[in-house]
Amino acid sequence: MNTAQLHRRQAENFGYTLLTCARLFDALAHGLLNRQAGKVVAPPGLVRLVPHLTFDGIRPSDLARLTDVSKQAVSQTLAPLVEQGLVEYVDDPRDGRARRVRLTQKGGETFVSALSALRQLERALADRVGAEKLADLFEALKAIRPVLEEWSRLPNPGKPSRRPGGAA
Repeated sequence: MNTAQLHRRQAENFGYTLLTCARLFDALAHGLLNRQAGKVVAPPGLVRLVPHLTFDGIRPSDLARLTDVSKQAVSQTLAPLVEQGLVEYVDDPRDGRARRVRLTQKGGETFVSALSALRQLERALADRVGAEKLADLFEALKAIRPVLEEWSRLPNPGKPSRRPGGAA
C-alpha cells in the first residue's frame, strides 16, 4: 500500500470522513469563539463535555464514562467553568453521597450564544457546498445521532448491538 491508496481508502470511508469533518469543524469553531471573545474561552477538552451538560446535571463519573476521559480530566476541564459561574456542583438528590455538575443560568446563556458562532460556520458552509446539501446532511445527522447516543449508553459502547433484521 502507498500514500495514494491510503488516501483513497480514507476518502471512501464514511466514519473517517465524518470524524475528519467533525474535527475540522470543531477546530474552526474553537478559533472563531476564541477570536470573538479575544481570549481562549473554548478549550479543546470542553467540546467533549458540552453535549452532556444540562440544567438537570450529570455525575462527573458518568461524564467521564460518556466522554471516555478520566474523572480527573473532567474535573480539570470543569474547574474554569465553575470559576466563571457557568456550571456548579450540587448534591445528587438520588444519592446524598454523590454530586452532579449542572449548567447555571449564565452557563446556559453562554452556551446558547456560542451557537451563533456555529451558525456562522454553517452559513459559510452552505455558501460553499449549497444550502440543500447541507440541509440533507443535517437531516441525516439528526437521524444518526439518537442511534449513536443509544450505542454510547451500552455497557460496551465499542460493540453496538444489532437490531432484528441485521441492521445495527
